[in-house]
Amino acid sequence: MPALGAPAVAAPDSVCARKYSTFQAADLPLSQRELYGSRKWFDSINRRNPTEGFYGNLKDHAREHFRRGGTRVMSIVKVGLIAALNVASVNLRMATKWDAEHGSTHRVHRPRRGRPRNEQLSRHLEVFERVAALARPPD
Repeated sequence: MPALGAPAVAAPDSVCARKYSTFQAADLPLSQRELYGSRKWFDSINRRNPTEGFYGNLKDHAREHFRRGGTRVMSIVKVGLIAALNVASVNLRMATKWDAEHGSTHRVHRPRRGRPRNEQLSRHLEVFERVAALARPPD
């Protein structure tokens, strides 16, 4: 059964009328801004780690337990003030933990955990750019 507002018959020679469609690489936008595995991609994707850790601390049931419906005040100003106090509390707790672990002298840099960066994937960037340049229509 077709969806509401959908035509019962596809227009001739449209994408919907064909069984298979072929697209050029230049016609399809990349799903990511940076090439997977490149240095720019790694820097961009690793911004998420400290952010998610901070939100995890903010929602921790044993500490701030910041959640929707957790306060019984109304107005955006009051809710915003309580949110700011919770965020300040998390920042102070994390700073205190940092000082306790590192003190005034910082430790030697520990090796990074997680998936190692694959430098070999960035070699394929120029091949992809050449293919995309060949697929573009001439000016």
